[in-house]
Amino acid sequence: YIHEQEEHLKEQEDKIEHLLPSLLLKQKMAGKGQVSEIFEGVRGVKTFFELMLREFTPKGVYYNLGHPRWSSELFNAYFVDFHRRRMEIGTTMKIIYNYDAWYWKQREKRTNTFVRVLPKDLMTPTYINVYNDIVGTIFPGEEPVCFMIRNKAVADSYREYFALLWKQAGKVKI
Repeated sequence: YIHEQEEHLKEQEDKIEHLLPSLLLKQKMAGKGQVSEIFEGVRGVKTFFELMLREFTPKGVYYNLGHPRWSSELFNAYFVDFHRRRMEIGTTMKIIYNYDAWYWKQREKRTNTFVRVLPKDLMTPTYINVYNDIVGTIFPGEEPVCFMIRNKAVADSYREYFALLWKQAGKVKI
């Protein structure tokens, strides 16, 4: 019986030793307050937006910088539902559209939404979404890709960049 218990303890010890490096890495990363992920394809990008939506709060502000036409075309139906849910939560949105994306279609008025448009000669093929400590940079292509990082300092830096462009972007009426 004692021999069986010793073997069982040895197996447990081996498992712990095997898991320990990955647990230490996770602890180290948690201490830095940073996580990064890649979301691929249309479903992946929608997954990123759903992750952000779960974090929205009534007092929160969601920033969208350089929203391009290709994204409006590809995700139009999804964004209608996304913004309906965002507005139900009460999260404010500040968005800076690319010129062609803004004038591509008639825009509906949305509550808690503030809009500006980049000058016609300034286009951003990618766009940046920021909420709390989450930053997602979305790239176009046959299969769009979103690079997400969760880091307060990075998010704060992008909010400062957003504020700079907000001052230079044109005001629009809905």
